[in-house]
Formats: sequence, structure tokens, C-alpha cells
Amino acid sequence: MNGGLLDFSAPADSDCAVALTCDAAYLPWALHLARQIVLASPARDFDVLIVSAQPLALPNWAAQAGIRNLVSDALENGPNLPTRWLPNSTYLRLYLARDLANRYRRILYLDCDMFFEGGDLSRLLRIDLGRHPLAAVQDVMCMVIPNHHGVELRAIGAPPSRTMNAGLLLIDTAAWNADRVLERCLDLGTTKPEIFVKHDQALLNGVFQGAFAELSPAWNWQLNQRFPLLSRRFPARIRHFIGPDKPWKDPAGKLEARIRLAYAEYVRAIMPEAPLVQGPVPPLVPLDVLARHVLDQYRMRRQLEGQLARFRNEWDVKL
Repeated sequence: MNGGLLDFSAPADSDCAVALTCDAAYLPWALHLARQIVLASPARDFDVLIVSAQPLALPNWAAQAGIRNLVSDALENGPNLPTRWLPNSTYLRLYLARDLANRYRRILYLDCDMFFEGGDLSRLLRIDLGRHPLAAVQDVMCMVIPNHHGVELRAIGAPPSRTMNAGLLLIDTAAWNADRVLERCLDLGTTKPEIFVKHDQALLNGVFQGAFAELSPAWNWQLNQRFPLLSRRFPARIRHFIGPDKPWKDPAGKLEARIRLAYAEYVRAIMPEAPLVQGPVPPLVPLDVLARHVLDQYRMRRQLEGQLARFRNEWDVKL
């Protein structure tokens, strides 16, 4: 790719896009995911965008691959939204439909701490959402705890309902804007600031309260560490590394070797300036860790089987 011999740019008339939001610190990891998607989609019919509050210097190979940086002033001109463990660029996802509505009919937002295993993103971008402006995957807490009452819903006195993980959002821009999703999110943050326990994910769950189109967990697989054996049977199309351990910051070696190696090779060959933090990993999984994984899966088997069996396949959508 860095030789410029292949043109991975999408057609000029593409009406769909995959979008990531980040700042300069997360740019190497956003580019890793964007590169995976581009390499897996040589004949793609969607654009790949990295949206930021400040201009980002993309390397030559990214530009040759058709990856573009779009700069948004939404946060500069918008309300002051609180941040905890995430940068404020995470809030840019709320503005994508407003800022890109004249260009894109559908937008697939992805978090930067995701690993693309495969799957037809063109088909996903065009999947039927019914009348919903948004499709997402249930948050992991809903998958493992029966009748889970999300902390953001409890904070505003809302009843229990399914909550989404905002790491993957499939957005219908016209429906999103017609339903005033952005405005409702910002209004909720102003009138009930106690909801800010999970950044913009809390705002989205407070607004939708379960009324979103639900995608298969295959598209936002959050069970990588606690239940690593599940994906032997259930496909994980996009892995999401929630929590503090990331493939580029995994000194204890908790994640799969092939994923750690993918990031190590990427940093060595493509982005040598990226701050990779990885330690030596023993060749065998410690017996107590393996036993805990097996026991957890055995204890939770009925709950997990029930959740995963709700979907006939990865294209099944709960409307």
C-alpha cells in the first residue's frame, strides 16, 4: 500500500461512509482499524473517514488508500461536554449525521479500539433499520446480567431497558436529523447532567431508552477477555477492546497473541512513532486463568446462549 500501486479509493458517488473520531494521540490506532478495513475491502463502495477537532497529519499510505481526515468545529462551537477517561473527540460521533447529511445517507461509526476480523461492511451499511435512526449492539452488561438496569438510566430515574454500546453506531442520517437526536442528547445533558457517567454513550441511552435497532453481537464483540472461548462458535466480525487493556497497551499479555502481533507488526512497519506498550508473554495460558474462563462460561452458559441465540445470523436485526 505504501508504494501507491493500488488504488483503494471509494467511488466518488458513494453515499455511505465508515467514520472514526479521534485526536492526535489516538490517530495511530484509528489508522490501524482504517487500514484493516481498506485492505479487506479493495472494491468498496463506501468512504473511510477520520474525523477530528484539529487537522491531523495522515501518512502518505493513508492518503493513497483513500482514507481522509475531516475537521469538525462542532466541539468548538458547541456546549462544554464533560470528559472523564476519554478525550472530548469521542463526542464528535454525535455530530456526524448533522455535519455529513448532505453527503452520506448512511454512516457506520466505529471506535478506534476495535479490530476488524472481516465481514461485508457494504452490506451492513445498507441493512434495513425499519424506521429507526440508529442501530447498535447491546452493551456487554445487558448480555451478562439479566434485566440489567444501566447506570445512566438509573441516574436520571428512567426504568430498565436494553442499553447500547456506542462503540459501533449505524446511523441513518435523514432519520437521525428528523428525530433531532443530536439536539435531544444535548438537551438531556443540560437538564440532567447527572447522566454523564459514560460520556456520549450515556446520552444516547438516555435519549433512546432501548428504542434502537439491535444488531448482532458479532459486529461489536465485547466479550474478548472474560469469555475468549465463545468466539470459537460465534463469529466475531469486529472485536471491541473495552476496558483499560488495549492491543497496543497490553503489558500483561491478556489479549490473543495474533492480535498483539498484528499491532506490533503495524508499528514496526507502518507507524514506528506509535507508543506501543507490550511485555513478554509466557507461551502457555496460566492454568488458573484458563480454569476461570471455562468456569465463567459454564456458569453463564444459559444467559449467554439465550442472548446469542436471539440472532439467526449476523444479518438479523431486531427492529
